[in-house]
Amino acid sequence: MEPTDYHIIFVTAYTEYALEAFDSAAIDYLLKPINPLRLQKAVQKVLRQPPPFPASTDWVQQLADCMTQQAPARKKILLKERDVVHLVPTDDILWVEARGSYTTFFLQDGSHLMVSKHLKEYEDTLQAHSFYRVHRSYLVNVHKIEKIDRSEGNVLYMEGGHQVQVSVRRKEQLLELLRRITEG
Repeated sequence: MEPTDYHIIFVTAYTEYALEAFDSAAIDYLLKPINPLRLQKAVQKVLRQPPPFPASTDWVQQLADCMTQQAPARKKILLKERDVVHLVPTDDILWVEARGSYTTFFLQDGSHLMVSKHLKEYEDTLQAHSFYRVHRSYLVNVHKIEKIDRSEGNVLYMEGGHQVQVSVRRKEQLLELLRRITEG
């Protein structure tokens, strides 16, 4: 893609092209059917952006740069679990797991919270706080990874010894991201 003088928001029914979209300097990636609130957030994101810049081909470096920058004050995420609303600091979350139409948040203190929303609804928010999608069912806090065991079929060991599976497709991207974060 040639350098652009406009911002790009992809709208599609296919999740598998998201990486290529962001590789093309997309501001956002919306899935059909369009959620009006999600569309509004995407437009607000465009309005907050500086003037358009040339298309970037190094999305891993951009993500690594973002993750190595000093994080703002402790950010919290609102999680509604049955009749209780939790305000959870994002840096207290080890990983997030999709379980059908439910999402479970595994916390540093060993507890977990299950909410009745899909993982995708939290992915964009958490990516801004150093979370990375390592598998169709898992989103992990990259700062809570202790080791990756490739001999056991690409298993991440999170703080506390918890194990999370990494998809074959995401393994190399994750290793590259971690390399760049630690070098940054």
